Amino acid sequence: MSFQVNRATILGNLTKDPILKYTPNGKAVATLTVATNRSIKNGEEWQDIPTFHRVVVWDKLAEHVSTNASKGDKIYVDGRIDNRSYEDKDGVKKFISEIVAENVVYMTKRDKNEEVNINDVPDEIH
Repeated sequence: MSFQVNRATILGNLTKDPILKYTPNGKAVATLTVATNRSIKNGEEWQDIPTFHRVVVWDKLAEHVSTNASKGDKIYVDGRIDNRSYEDKDGVKKFISEIVAENVVYMTKRDKNEEVNINDVPDEIH
């Protein structure tokens, strides 16, 4: 067996509120869209180029993220990249890449007196 790594780490902003759903057997799953930017110099000016990442969060962490994160929040996501396919309503096969989150850290302060700390999240959902 060879050594392999499948890791994705991003720090960006939520482009919309998380969407929480449940599988038929009751497992929570939240879908997030996180935007990150890279800057390029265009002449004398810098230009931000966004990349949009689909993030999937499962179980208790999904429920926690869906109630504590919202559009515009800065979040740190760590997980693995997964590729899958599905058929759309017209029967056309579509392919998608997404980050399956193992850790989500909130980086946005809720008010000026609030500290953002990963230790504020209960251990069972890290």
